[in-house]
Amino acid sequence: MADSYIHGAAQNTGSANLVTGVVFDFRGYDTMGEAVVLVTAVLGVLTILRLKGKK
Repeated sequence: MADSYIHGAAQNTGSANLVTGVVFDFRGYDTMGEAVVLVTAVLGVLTILRLKGKK
């Protein structure tokens, strides 16, 4: 599997950076899902801290 990424990523993605091409083109939905989980966790923590600060 690694050979197809290494040899075909530059032509398939058009990216000069192999890591960026793999992360954003081949695993784009996974990366977006991870970002959504992180943002949701941060918002939850901020909400909890704000509620405790008002009491």
